[in-house]
Amino acid sequence: MTRILVPLFLLSLGASAQIGDLSEHVSLIKQLVPNSTRFGVFYNPNDGSIDGQVAKATQDTGIQAVKSPIKSIREVSSSVRSMAKYQVDFIVLIEDKVVTGKNAIKFVVKQTVKKKIPVFTVSEAAFSGGALGQFVNNGGKWQVKINGKLLPKFDISVPDGSDQFIIVEE
Repeated sequence: MTRILVPLFLLSLGASAQIGDLSEHVSLIKQLVPNSTRFGVFYNPNDGSIDGQVAKATQDTGIQAVKSPIKSIREVSSSVRSMAKYQVDFIVLIEDKVVTGKNAIKFVVKQTVKKKIPVFTVSEAAFSGGALGQFVNNGGKWQVKINGKLLPKFDISVPDGSDQFIIVEE
């Protein structure tokens, strides 16, 4: 399995229709984890738009990315260990039946909570399965729904008075 630390200066810029979303998502998370320097991305390697999305998010936010392709549930364990080794400040799951599937998310959440690495996703199933945050589009504006029961397990403070973050008790 390939894990690549992607420094800002090595990224080539690409574009697809979905690039803005990852960049916006990482920018939102940066408000929750302001001192973050590195984030992890779990994704299906068959998604050809990932490199461009990650490049744009890294360029826009100044946060380095560690990409971890996951082809099967058997690769989740080593991917989580790798993210901890690279000292990522948070993980973003790119929605896919393997990456955000019911079996994978349970394992990802169990391991990342122990390592105090918050996980964010667009997947409702992954959020219900224990991810700390879910990106939701509310009238064209991205917000992060935060699991209030998990929040105390992480060193994260939600900005007061911001309508970009919604704390729910899941």
